[in-house]
Amino acid sequence: MSCSNDSESDISETPNNNETPNDNNGDGENNGDGENKITFTSDILPIINNNCNNCHLSGGGQTNYTIYNNAKNNASTIQNRINRTQGSSGFMPQSGTKLSSSDLAKFDQWITDGKLE
Repeated sequence: MSCSNDSESDISETPNNNETPNDNNGDGENNGDGENKITFTSDILPIINNNCNNCHLSGGGQTNYTIYNNAKNNASTIQNRINRTQGSSGFMPQSGTKLSSSDLAKFDQWITDGKLE
């Protein structure tokens, strides 16, 4: 096959399919105004499943936080309790270990982002 009939005007730039919208530096991550937000389903529910369900699904806790509206409506209370000193009155998870700083930050960011589902 010959390329003699091709001209530079026929060539157009193909966008990098690895880039996401608002990918300011080409690393494939969204770094702009449309930044990925923390959501209940993707980010918060796994934290709840790993740290809260032993009590809150077995009847020990009053509220089932795997239900989005329950977690959303009680977010400030949950935030207060998971940020208390381990072993102090009202600390959650009760009889458990303090959540990782990463999980605490995700929960805080979820609230800041508007408690998205």
